[in-house]
Amino acid sequence: MKCGKTVFDVRLASRFEELKGLYMELYHDEQSFDYFVGMLRKCWGERKKPLRDQDARRAADPHWYRRRELLGMMLYVDAFAGNLEGVKNKLKYIKECGVNYLHLMPLLQSPKGRSDGGYAVSDFRAVQPELGSMSGLEDLANACRRAGISLCLDFVMNHTSEDHEWAQKARAGEPGYRERYFFYDSWEIPREFEKTVPQVFPTTAPGSFTQLENGQIVMTNFYPYQWDLNYGNPMVFNDMTENLLFLANRGIDVIRLDAIPYIWKELGTDCRNLPQVHTIVRMMRMIGEIVCPSVILLGEVVMEPVKGGTLVKLPDPVADILRAAEPGAPLASWALRFAGSLPNVIAVLSGMNTPEMVAENVAIMRDGVPLTAEERGVIDEARAALAALPGVPCTDCRYCMKGCPEGVHINTIMQSLNIYDQMGDAYRAQENYNWNTGAGKASACIQCGSCESVCPQHIAIVSELERAAGLFE
Repeated sequence: MKCGKTVFDVRLASRFEELKGLYMELYHDEQSFDYFVGMLRKCWGERKKPLRDQDARRAADPHWYRRRELLGMMLYVDAFAGNLEGVKNKLKYIKECGVNYLHLMPLLQSPKGRSDGGYAVSDFRAVQPELGSMSGLEDLANACRRAGISLCLDFVMNHTSEDHEWAQKARAGEPGYRERYFFYDSWEIPREFEKTVPQVFPTTAPGSFTQLENGQIVMTNFYPYQWDLNYGNPMVFNDMTENLLFLANRGIDVIRLDAIPYIWKELGTDCRNLPQVHTIVRMMRMIGEIVCPSVILLGEVVMEPVKGGTLVKLPDPVADILRAAEPGAPLASWALRFAGSLPNVIAVLSGMNTPEMVAENVAIMRDGVPLTAEERGVIDEARAALAALPGVPCTDCRYCMKGCPEGVHINTIMQSLNIYDQMGDAYRAQENYNWNTGAGKASACIQCGSCESVCPQHIAIVSELERAAGLFE
């Protein structure tokens, strides 16, 4: 008897060519792709009926999460209710508060004392024992669904704990597992990486590599116990995707992709937000649409802290344009509304230090009014005024950096000079310099001039680097 096509088959067929094209663009491996498709089919087959029913409802209403009806709460399970059962027992209270989006902070298994707050995962399919079990998490997700509450969980993409099964096998030299991470037998290549890769925690965990007791060196961009995964290996992408779908099949509605801008590594770059990251995110979104269309992926956006405050600490000539257009409105309102008006943006993250800032930002975004065409014109005028201020005319093309023998971070240094010159903000200029230059500081310049010969803007780069070294070092 001939079997008809399943819903999975129909969804896969609608995305197959694009999905395969992106996969092969990264991996060029037909066998791995065939395994990958089989894994997706298996995960769909394991999805329970209530979740499939929800998939159908939300697929028919794809913008359900964009309506201004979601009110979120973020909590640590142990601090709020002791364990997952305790959270389930408090769902009535949560519902009475008007909350219908519940984000549980990291709760997957991680080693005591080396957990980075739960972001050093040793088992993606187990809950920290004192908080409950995976079946307990699934029970909570079911209860949330019945109560009309969407459940959100973090999924750490960039790394595993050194206690993870893969890491332990890699440390032991088991074939196929070192290739899941970035292992080196000498410091030659790690030193090259560190010329261009900014440090994530320069004070608490300096450097991007850790030497193990056996002399081998492993990439650890965050803490020494968090080993970076090698997404250039299709086995890593396949298996991490399966781990994510395992959580989706436990009933998680929203999965926050933690540290995703860091996941693709390429020598000679800053290893941040590379084009391959976007390719992977596109594939993951398609995977969700095929296997579990009711699940939303919430990607983390990484922006170094020094950029945030510049949105509300503008030079007077620029700030005056915005104030004249809307007297009394905080400068922050322009930045928040601009971000909120961009296509497909469903959440805007704002750093707030005082209760007054919280009240102000909530008031700005309560109605979420998009920018009008006239207001966009005001922003264009302010942008032109900012561009007209004295500064280094660097466009961040990075042609200058490709031939630099010392790996100087010329683009970041020019950016720091512009913060200093245009914003008049010496503190933020220094922070930007410290945060992003790594080993490629201005003083490393040997004045060979190779950068100036390829600069489309004809910037006197050598003299600007000399000025930067005097200001920031």
